[in-house]
Amino acid sequence: MSDDYGPGPGSDDLRRGLLEKFGGFGIRLIEGRDGTVAALRHLKEMFGYTPSEALAKFKESKSNGILGTVVEVETIVQALRRDGYSYETIASAAKD
Repeated sequence: MSDDYGPGPGSDDLRRGLLEKFGGFGIRLIEGRDGTVAALRHLKEMFGYTPSEALAKFKESKSNGILGTVVEVETIVQALRRDGYSYETIASAAKD
């Protein structure tokens, strides 16, 4: 998700810089059915995670509120909405 790097995550340095400057973001179910399985699928597609890595990241985000940068999280939220789930992007109070 970078003009310099094409689809997928940007460099680790760029990602760390964005998280440091703007903090992390998470997702919140607005209403309706839970889209955890779909969110895990999108994490796998976006970051190349294994199923266990995607699940670990998702569980971690439930405890610290951070799933990724605003661009990463908004991409997941848009994909979930296309799948018929009602989620929104939220800013986390914590920073990486």
